[in-house]
Amino acid sequence: MQKKDVAAELTIKKGNRIVQKFQLFPYDDVITIGRHYSNNIRLSDDPKISRVHAAIVRYDPVKDFHQEISKNKTTSFFIRDLGSAHGTKVGGKFVHKRLLYEGDFIRISKYTIILCQSGSNPNEAAGIPLDERYDKLISQKVYEKDTALRPLQGNKITAEFSREQEEFLSNMISGGLSADFSDRPKAFLRLLLDLMKAEQGIFGCYSDAKIIIEESSGLERETPQCSAKFIENLFKTGPKRSDAALWLPLPENYFLALFRIRPPAFNSGDLKFMSCVCDNLPVLENFEDNLYELTEWPTPMVGLAEIKKKAKIIAQAEETENNDVLILGETGTGKEVLARYIHRNSLRKEKDFKTVNCAVLTKELVHSELFGHEKGAFSGSNNKRSGAFMDADSGVLFLDEIGELPGNIQSALLTAIQQREIKPLGSDQIKKVNLRILAATEKDLERGILSETFRRALYERFTYSIILPPLRERKEDISLMVHYFLDKYSQKTRAVSRDAIECMRQYEWPGNIRELQRVIKDPKLLQKEIVYSWDLPPEIRAAKQINQSKKKIMKTLKETEKEKIMEVLEETRGNKNLTAKILGISRATLFNKFKQHAIPTDHGRNQGES
Repeated sequence: MQKKDVAAELTIKKGNRIVQKFQLFPYDDVITIGRHYSNNIRLSDDPKISRVHAAIVRYDPVKDFHQEISKNKTTSFFIRDLGSAHGTKVGGKFVHKRLLYEGDFIRISKYTIILCQSGSNPNEAAGIPLDERYDKLISQKVYEKDTALRPLQGNKITAEFSREQEEFLSNMISGGLSADFSDRPKAFLRLLLDLMKAEQGIFGCYSDAKIIIEESSGLERETPQCSAKFIENLFKTGPKRSDAALWLPLPENYFLALFRIRPPAFNSGDLKFMSCVCDNLPVLENFEDNLYELTEWPTPMVGLAEIKKKAKIIAQAEETENNDVLILGETGTGKEVLARYIHRNSLRKEKDFKTVNCAVLTKELVHSELFGHEKGAFSGSNNKRSGAFMDADSGVLFLDEIGELPGNIQSALLTAIQQREIKPLGSDQIKKVNLRILAATEKDLERGILSETFRRALYERFTYSIILPPLRERKEDISLMVHYFLDKYSQKTRAVSRDAIECMRQYEWPGNIRELQRVIKDPKLLQKEIVYSWDLPPEIRAAKQINQSKKKIMKTLKETEKEKIMEVLEETRGNKNLTAKILGISRATLFNKFKQHAIPTDHGRNQGES
């Protein structure tokens, strides 16, 4: 993949150290973050990070709502917390769901994830996070070594931090930058006055051609000595400096100003430092509620990272040969969704995707539906029919439930796949077709081969096969899919409680993703602002309790087994052969039980082993 194909980049930092750079390509729709190995970004060394913690999701900003936000340099991504235990912060605020802006800081426990466009460098002087810049600025030795920081060498104020100032700033940074700004702007303003040796300061907003002062310190009057026109120009021209004042524009028409009434005058180093601070301030407006105008996530294939990766490789493989794909899996696992995903990533993505459900075709009509028929070929055939193979010519034909096809049609299908030739019913003419075959079934085809209900040659004719595991075998995906369906169907629901997610993880989901979708689409549930465990169907609520009871029973059985083994060992004075014989197990099994129950091998021995 060429560098130019990279749409954006995530820089992942732990403290001030960059641990990973993750490139976002145009085809990356959903990027998951968490401790579990299946995540795209795995942060496995921090217990405060949930197994599947959050997702960064691409969306298409086509609505007027998105166009308005795009003026503020929004990206084509939003972040979704997936019911994590310790939450996800953007700009110091806990969020359920929020649009992402270029340069946004996503904080997940001790990790910081910075979103930037391809080619930008978050380590450049203008974009260094405040905590990292602070660590560098307090060391004069860094100025001599780090050329990126030389423009700040003239800032003598930063070299005069007191111990109290250093501790205050460090504490503010560790708690999240905006925790002291957007939540407590007065405290943050006072901090800046102390750092910059300024006597006066204001934090305000420019709205409807008027200046609104929200916080001030040291001013004798409520309005600053400036015009509305001056503030309007500030947002067009950028930060301004005079000997006695620093003016800095902030996101969402906010601004900040610091004033000195005594020497020394502000210098260019002061302006550069304050510009760096303000560049790293988060957007003050919380867009979380507005985000429910977003439509839906790009694809439901959100929790199958390895399968998606394999499917994408298959989809983009050169079609010098006919790369036909067989998708196996239980009902409701998303076989057709995966087939469409392959189609969207293939060379034929602009062509038609034709679907045929083989399970509903009668024996009399299946040949006609697939290969077509001539007029008068059979009773009632008053018109000529082209058939699915001809309809999908140059595109993709998806044969759902291929395991239901009768034996004679399997033979004709095998010929069609091998030769890319079909013969309509009632015709002597053989027609060539150019298409890709994608097929799916919930049946066990290997068992069907043994029972001779499915042809081995047809099974082996497919170039690739993909097995979709049932939902009960990938419980880590449940929180991801729950939030996907909530975002798709609900304009109101903001979050799902951890207990509700845990109940759904404990449930077996015999209907797989289709059943999960049906549960989430319940109108009563979609009206909830927060979904709790008691909002779920009774069989799902009971699953957690049943599993907990099973674990208690198993624990009791294990404890009983351990006690019995230890009792017999004591009776036999540690004789392993005799103990195994009394228990009715082999010596090897006995030693396995020792390991399983952590029983000392010399337990019960008070004399030499026999």
